[in-house]
Amino acid sequence: MKKWYGIEKLVDKEINIPNDLWRYEEAMREIPNFDKNDGAKKVFERKEYIILAVKKGYVVYNTTMPFEKSHTHLRSFSMAKTIIDNCIMKKTPKTNNLYLLESHIRISNDAKYIRMIEELIEAKRDKDKLKYRNKNINSKKK
Repeated sequence: MKKWYGIEKLVDKEINIPNDLWRYEEAMREIPNFDKNDGAKKVFERKEYIILAVKKGYVVYNTTMPFEKSHTHLRSFSMAKTIIDNCIMKKTPKTNNLYLLESHIRISNDAKYIRMIEELIEAKRDKDKLKYRNKNINSKKK
């Protein structure tokens, strides 16, 4: 974070600064070198869920829970809306992407729905292990 220093610390006190430059001092105190409004902006809201636009994508946040435990980062606005819809309607996600499945868990506050998604994740991981094992067994037979 940038910090503003008074002109008296930066300029030697013996140097005479023209009076027209002193008029900028007040502006420098009021407006720091960064824009505080350039943060997240709310772009969508449905029930207790909101989508915030950030520099590289979107953040989905469940407002009924603490932010640290109930948000996820996504690059696509449509995927963010899909995850919110799935959590509201308690729909089974069609994706096999583990990150997206975990995003459902992070923003949901329904224990039954969370258990269902965790079972999907476990099934996906077991299936991947089985594919890896079968691939190695088949390669050794040759």
